[in-house]
Amino acid sequence: MSILNIGAFGWPLLPELTDLKPLISYFKESFSNGRAEAARVPARSMIIKQSPFSAFGAMPAYCPNSNLFITKVATLVVNGEKKGNSVNAIVNVFDGTTGKPLALLDGAQLTNLKCAAVSAMVTDICASDDANKMALIGCGTQAWQQVLAVMAVRPIRQIRLYGRTSSNTLAFAKKIEEKFGSNIEVLMPASVTDTVSNTDIICTATTSRSPLFSNVELTDHVHVNCMGAHTCDSREVPNTLLQSAHVIVEDLDTAVAEAGELHRDALTLTKMLTFDRNKLKNTATVFSSVGHGYLDLLATAYLLQQSQNP
Repeated sequence: MSILNIGAFGWPLLPELTDLKPLISYFKESFSNGRAEAARVPARSMIIKQSPFSAFGAMPAYCPNSNLFITKVATLVVNGEKKGNSVNAIVNVFDGTTGKPLALLDGAQLTNLKCAAVSAMVTDICASDDANKMALIGCGTQAWQQVLAVMAVRPIRQIRLYGRTSSNTLAFAKKIEEKFGSNIEVLMPASVTDTVSNTDIICTATTSRSPLFSNVELTDHVHVNCMGAHTCDSREVPNTLLQSAHVIVEDLDTAVAEAGELHRDALTLTKMLTFDRNKLKNTATVFSSVGHGYLDLLATAYLLQQSQNP
């Protein structure tokens, strides 16, 4: 029995795209022309172990337009507060006609790229055109994708950060300043309430299983990217916000199954693109993300195209 050498198919390091806009446009086009409806994306399969918590998931997808089969397989291990969570993932890519293996991709990097692009797409549709104040709760990898996403589509002048520890928050603030320069005012309020009050865009990227804020007067036009932990009973944002805002999800069945019935009337990404944009930009909106295999497939297809046509 021979052992498959990963290098035989390649495991390229996926670059942090210097410009998200082409990928954002690729996502918009794919959700606007019926490709999403033609794709086949079964529910993800999970194995969960407790004490200590760990999870293994498999997320297959097929799209006739891209002619690709993919499966993202991932593990999540909770290492405790000091060490943080460990996520490892691989995306297996196969030709949809021949079944030939095409690539093994770093799943964590691809997930980050996908999350940045879809968050940017939703923010561009939903946030007010002149939004310039952003609140960010969380200072991890996913939080950085939110910075890249929002900065790609809005003229942000102020970012308010709130992290679990002051050292992480300071390090994250320095990273923002190194990337975007001194034109961005980075504030580190002492409370979540002060962080989210009177901002145009709020991004949450934490492991919290309970609302990060409540009884806070948000701006009428606030847009929220809710990217972190979720259950059928809880999210990082209060239920009252989900009930009063226009909620956007990647896929309705997945959102209801994994994040609860409050998402039953949500707009899918496809419906969002045909919804009254003035209404979205002038009312509260929440992108309640749970992830979806079709977006992994789109990001994979885009990267393969770029590698073939550099």
